[in-house]
Amino acid sequence: MILKQDDNKFLLLVSFLVLLTRLPFLFAGYGSEEDAWGLILVARNINLLGIYEVSRMPGHPVQEYLLSLIWNRPAWMLNFLTALVSSIGIYYFMKTLVKLHIHNAVIYGLALAFVPVFFINSTNVMDYNWTLCLVLIAFYLTVTGRYLWAGVIIGIACGFRVTAGAMVIPFAIWHYLNYKSIKIILLSGMLTLVTAIICFLPAWNIYGSSFFTYYEYFPYPPMLKNIYKGTIGAWGLVGAAAIAVAGSIVIRRWRMISKHQKKSIFPVVLVCISTLLLYSYSFIKIPQKSAFVLPMVPFIILLISLFLNKKEGLIFCLAMILSCFFFGINLDDPLRGSKVSELSFKTKAGTTSVVFDLLSGPVIADYTKRKQKITYAITVTETMRQATEKTVIIAGWWQNELNYFSLKKKNTLVSYLYYADEQELRDSISAGNKIYFLPEQDYYNDLRFKKKFTRTIAEPF
Repeated sequence: MILKQDDNKFLLLVSFLVLLTRLPFLFAGYGSEEDAWGLILVARNINLLGIYEVSRMPGHPVQEYLLSLIWNRPAWMLNFLTALVSSIGIYYFMKTLVKLHIHNAVIYGLALAFVPVFFINSTNVMDYNWTLCLVLIAFYLTVTGRYLWAGVIIGIACGFRVTAGAMVIPFAIWHYLNYKSIKIILLSGMLTLVTAIICFLPAWNIYGSSFFTYYEYFPYPPMLKNIYKGTIGAWGLVGAAAIAVAGSIVIRRWRMISKHQKKSIFPVVLVCISTLLLYSYSFIKIPQKSAFVLPMVPFIILLISLFLNKKEGLIFCLAMILSCFFFGINLDDPLRGSKVSELSFKTKAGTTSVVFDLLSGPVIADYTKRKQKITYAITVTETMRQATEKTVIIAGWWQNELNYFSLKKKNTLVSYLYYADEQELRDSISAGNKIYFLPEQDYYNDLRFKKKFTRTIAEPF
């Protein structure tokens, strides 16, 4: 039996194959972000104490409670759940394209699956792909006329990541342009709000209204870094180039098509553009991570799919696959950078040392980075298990991993701090503690408090 591209069984098969491509990358801890390890620590606390706790403001209660049920399972099992959810998201993305009568839905589904920022976050425990895949399910429900259910799903997505709530605007635009029903839009929006409120009740009960905030510890990052995170950091070098080329094609062909064609695709275009504007603004406000670009990614691909022919779409998809595994621009750091291949050379991007690596694209780099970070964290905790005097270590982004690897055999004389102000450090010394800082953390501790003092009080580890 030959399956057509828009056949549901074929879409399921493609989604399963996408899941298989994630399997080799599930076996390196919970993720390269410190927040991934923080999620597990908080999930453990919720499980053992029965009291809700945020992993970071404003909270991700649905995910935090979900992980609290399975926190003690092997890391790869938890990562596999994210990979499974991600493949389901790809399935619903392709179904949406089919419903919108977009040709070559599988090509663009695979393109999304191999966008580096999507691929990386389908192999860890972070909330990014969980949220996005719920949004993709809600989008499918929206285009198939089940707008009230879409509102509920968006509310649940807010429980993973509150910024998902912004999608009520693009989806409301779609529904109004197609059905002109203000009543249904208001009902769906109310369902989203009520569902999100229910999800965040645990955070409200513990923290009150103060839970609804974000940590803003450091100055706004340099513009060059922000541009990198939003382009090469998210799409990879080849992928970013493919987006630039495809974007120019989209603009040129939009000008060329007839008014009738523009009218027929206008609702889809407006959904994509409004999503891009909303999350571009969000990224500009807080451009801390490439993953913050992720909500825009499927809608950028959807917009591109409206204008590329089959051959161009295939080239675009192949560019994304290539971008995952080759031609990486990676951090040059032996402790928290990626493993360097033989076909690489070092250079500078502003003040940051980087490696241009032909054989280590973003996905490979993230995987080796995870392994190297684990090795260093274990080295530190093993060393500190032998400590015989009261010790405080300024750990910064290492804190969660160090606390995790200290769980089994904790030395009660040792504490790992995130960052600490001058008075806190001096008080700690007065209490009889030795103070050390891990590599780079003296600089970031000073940056956090906008004052140079760390090296005068603490010693390098």
